[in-house]
Amino acid sequence: MSTLVKATPPQYPASAMVHRPHIKNLGFTLPSVVTRRLLGQGPTSLPLKIDLTLSAIRTASSFLSTRQQRSTHGSGDGAALKILARPRFAAVKENLYQKVSLDGMLGYWTFRGSFTSQIPPKEADVVLYFLHGGGYCVYQPGHFLTFQLFLADWLLTRGIKVAIFALDYGLAPEAAWPEQLMQAARGLRYLVKEIGVQEEKVAFMGDSAGANLCLSLLEHIRNPHPDLIPNPTTGIRKPRWGILISPWVTFRTDNPAYEGNSYLDYLVKSSLERCAEYFRGLTPAEDEVLRQYTEFVGEKEWVEMLPERTWVLSGGQELFLGDIKTFYAAANSKGANIEMEVGERLVHDPPIAECLTKAEGYLNLKVGEEIPKGILPVTTRVARAVERFVKMRGSRL
Repeated sequence: MSTLVKATPPQYPASAMVHRPHIKNLGFTLPSVVTRRLLGQGPTSLPLKIDLTLSAIRTASSFLSTRQQRSTHGSGDGAALKILARPRFAAVKENLYQKVSLDGMLGYWTFRGSFTSQIPPKEADVVLYFLHGGGYCVYQPGHFLTFQLFLADWLLTRGIKVAIFALDYGLAPEAAWPEQLMQAARGLRYLVKEIGVQEEKVAFMGDSAGANLCLSLLEHIRNPHPDLIPNPTTGIRKPRWGILISPWVTFRTDNPAYEGNSYLDYLVKSSLERCAEYFRGLTPAEDEVLRQYTEFVGEKEWVEMLPERTWVLSGGQELFLGDIKTFYAAANSKGANIEMEVGERLVHDPPIAECLTKAEGYLNLKVGEEIPKGILPVTTRVARAVERFVKMRGSRL
C-alpha cells in the first residue's frame, strides 16, 4: 500500500480564522439594495427577491470567517443525516453514504449501484470520482449529497448502474497545498489499484474548487508533482471522461466578469482571494510549481492532460464565466475534445445551487416513486452528460 508524504500545515496566527471584512461588502441590506436599484446601479431587471438573496449571501461570505462559515453550515455528516432522513432515502439510508478511511485518504461511497442492494463498484457501469467545491476552505461531501444521489437516481431510471465515491480532502488553512492533491491522488489509487475499478469506467467530476482539484490531478497524472513521493498514481492512466462544473481555473480575479457579474452572482471577489491565500499557505502565488498544477487559463499540453472527453458547465451570471471561457477556448484550440454549456441566468455552481434551493419536491418522493419530468432540470443536464459517456463507452467495447 502506498504511503503519502504529508505536507506540514503552515503556522497561521489566530487572526487567520477571523476575517476582517471589506467594508464595501457590508452594505447589502434591504435599504441599500433598494437604493441601488432606484439609482439604476447593478442589475435592475433582476427580481428584487433574488437580488436580496444574492446580496445577503455575499454579505455573509464577506463578513464571516472561515471558522464561522463552517459552523453555520455544520458538518458534512450532519448535513447528510438530514438528507438521508427525507422520504426519498429514509428506508434505504443504510446502503448510502458509507465512510472509507485509509492512510492518507478519507472519502465516502455515496452510492453503489442500487438503493436496496449494493454492488461492488468495479461492477458498476461508471464510477464517478467526485471532488467537491467550497474554495478549498469549507464544505464536505455530505453537503452535496442531494446532488450526488439525484444523479444516481436519475441514471438508474436509464438502466445505468453508477457508483459514486466522494473524497473528503483536507480543508485550508489547516491543510496546506499540495496536501489536497496528495489525497486526491491517493483516492484515485484506491479506486483503481485497491478495489479494481477499470480506468475506462472512472469519470472525474468536480465543482468549483473541486473541479480545480480534478484538473490538478489530471496534470499530475501527465507530469507528476515532485513532492508526491512515492507517487500514488504510478501506473494509472487518466480517465476517459471529465465533468467540470463551474471550474475555478485561475486564482486571478482580474477578468471583466468579476465586475460585470458582481451583482448577479453570490460569489465575492474578496472572499475568493482570501480562500486562495489560505489554500496556498506559505507557497508564494508566483511559485511556478504551484501555478503548473492550479492555473488553467494559459498554455498547456491540453490533449495529453485532459480526458478523452471533457464536459464543462458554467452559469451565465457567475464571476468565473470569463475565465472558464478562456480555459475552454485554450483547450479547444489545441484539439482537446471539450464541450462547454452555459446556463443563461444561472449563478455559480448551477446544479449545486439548484439542489440546495429547489430539491424539496424530489426529497419528498417516496422510495421507488417515479421522478417527475422537469424536476431539477440543471442537475438533470449533468446526469445526461454522464449518460452520454456511458453510451459512448458501450459503443466502443
